[in-house]
Formats: sequence, C-alpha cells, structure tokens
Amino acid sequence: MLKRSFNVLTVVNRIRLSSNIGIACYHRSLLSQQQTSTPASPRKEIKSLEDLADLNSLDGVDTELIRNLINERTTELNIKNELNMLRKFSAEEELGHESPMKKFVRPLWMFILMGSSVYLLLHYTWWKLEYDERENELKKEVEILECQLNELISQDKNRDSGRSNDDSESGNAKPWYKRLF
Repeated sequence: MLKRSFNVLTVVNRIRLSSNIGIACYHRSLLSQQQTSTPASPRKEIKSLEDLADLNSLDGVDTELIRNLINERTTELNIKNELNMLRKFSAEEELGHESPMKKFVRPLWMFILMGSSVYLLLHYTWWKLEYDERENELKKEVEILECQLNELISQDKNRDSGRSNDDSESGNAKPWYKRLF
C-alpha cells in the first residue's frame, strides 16, 4: 500500500510539475511572439521613463521593460527619501546634543540689557530729581543768607554812618582798609 501511495504522489507531483512547466513555456512562447510581432521603436531605444513619456502610445512597449523602469525609478526615489530622512534625523540629533542653556543665552542677554537700560533710566531720573531738590534747597539757603547779609550790611552802614559822623568830628580818620579789620 505504501508503494501505491508513493507512486500516486509521484504521479501527482509529476502532473503538477509538468503543468507548471507547461504554463511557464506557454508564457515564454507568448512573450516571444509579442516581441517578434511588434518591432522595437525605430526612433530610439527606451532606457528611462522620460523616453516612455516621449512616446505617443505604449502599445509596442514591453510590459516587463515598463515594470523594470518604474521599479528602478521607485528605488531611486526611495533612496533619496531615505537619505533626506537620515539627514533630518542627524540634524535633529545634533540639536538634541546641544546644551539646553544655548536656548536661553540670547533671551538672557536681552533680559540683562533691557534690565540695565531700565535701571539706568530710573537711576538717572532719581538723580535728576535729587539734583533739582538739592538745588532748590540751596537756592532757599542762598536767599536766606543774602537776606541776612543785606541786614548785616544795612546795620553796619547804620553803625558806620553813626561812627563816621563821630570820626569826622574827632578828626581821627582811619584809612578804609584798616576799618575792615
């Protein structure tokens, strides 16, 4: 019984094998018929998708050639996209390796400069107000001292006028520079 089943399996395998071979041979014969029946384009050989785009129709073009050209172009574009993605990842990785303080250096400088400017402006305003206040105090003090000086001068003139009358009568006139001391 085993022999029969083995023979049956070999027969089935042979049928499958022969049918697969038959199908492959049939497709090869069809391809060879298409290639012999449709001559290649007399203008030029097709080597890229741009050459296909120049054609008016795709009737005489081999489908395997079109498939191969599309696959080649697809792999080229995939490789370009992968390279761009790798560049982007490497740039992001480099940004990730930067110290976090680099993000805050410029804003920190701006804060320091603006804070210093505000401080200097407020300090100048305070100094100007203090100066004006001190100037007013000194003006008042000068006015007070001028009034006192004028009073003393008027009192001195009154005394001198009384003395000068006495001195002129006595005849003892001192020179003006000795009267100051």
